[in-house]
Amino acid sequence: MWKSSEKKVVWYPDDDEFDGPSADDDELKKSLLYHEASLSQITTQTDDEISSDVEANLRQMGYL
Repeated sequence: MWKSSEKKVVWYPDDDEFDGPSADDDELKKSLLYHEASLSQITTQTDDEISSDVEANLRQMGYL
């Protein structure tokens, strides 16, 4: 999407503000918001246990 360093926009979601050389470019802003919406939301666990997948990954990496 971005073809040059002059064509970029930064989104500050807490304030819902855009900044950068192309902050007025509606197409870039829509693309950025679409990308953000497509990301998987990270879920947090409220208990003190980890899933078996996480445990297996930690064991494989040598942490457990």
